[in-house]
Amino acid sequence: MLVELKTPWFAPSPNVVKDKIQHISGRRYKVGVHEMDDSLKPQLPSDAVILDKAPKKEEKKEEQSTDLKDYDQLRSASDQVSKMAEDGEAEALKAKQARMAKARATKGARKGAATVE
Repeated sequence: MLVELKTPWFAPSPNVVKDKIQHISGRRYKVGVHEMDDSLKPQLPSDAVILDKAPKKEEKKEEQSTDLKDYDQLRSASDQVSKMAEDGEAEALKAKQARMAKARATKGARKGAATVE
């Protein structure tokens, strides 16, 4: 159930034993709307407002066709994406090589050494 809390509330819960020393029981809820178990209804604070049942999330189901034509379109689109990625990587490599060549040339020019081309 959905519950709107007007004030913070420490709800009871089963006792959890972490180790010989640490025991945890309870959960803290902040102000706002929370999804809670129906068993907590009698223990809710007096200022809590019970809203309607939790709305069910609608799942969008995509229609999957078994037509080979659709699979071919998906495959070609996938091929195009991978081709674009490979082209981008190749361009990035060329740009990196050009930057490194420029850096080598400027470094050698500063020292007065001849650059190798």
